Amino acid sequence: TVLLPVRDEMPERLRRAVRSILDQSFTDIEVLLLNDGSRNTGTLAALQALSSEDARIRLMHLAPSGLTAALNEGLRAARGTFVARQDSDDWSHPDRLARQAAWLRQDDRRVLAGSGVALHDESGEMLWTVEMPLDPDQIRSVFPSGNPFIHGAACFRRDAAARCGGYRPELDGSEDYDFFWRLSET
Repeated sequence: TVLLPVRDEMPERLRRAVRSILDQSFTDIEVLLLNDGSRNTGTLAALQALSSEDARIRLMHLAPSGLTAALNEGLRAARGTFVARQDSDDWSHPDRLARQAAWLRQDDRRVLAGSGVALHDESGEMLWTVEMPLDPDQIRSVFPSGNPFIHGAACFRRDAAARCGGYRPELDGSEDYDFFWRLSET
């Protein structure tokens, strides 16, 4: 399951983000478009069009209650063994989900996979890359001072997310840092 929260995203960015998920080499997916109270008519039209183009997309219209609440609604609705995150203005490498799922499947104790990211300008030209810590010892050493995972590039086990209680609704910011910390403790 890919959780993709949306609030008034520019239609072209939204289409590019969703297309990058639908075009993954790993095709056994569902995409939950979590419309967090969008009012922009272009965004609403794009959401409707996208959801009618591919049976793997489920559009959920939510009351505008913020990212954390939308993500928790998505976690409750998710059907997949793994849950990946992507923001509505991001796009993923075509092998992202296959690689993350394969890594998680290697060991049942693995609950969270991340990746580095490449940042691009509006035209799609790459600006720079951000590397993240790779091995468990590096990740543990980073956690006390900062988030060693990029939220929009993470993939995790749905059952582990449920065991740790999902995202804390009282957090309005750093919800990913807190969630990943608790998730990694499982």
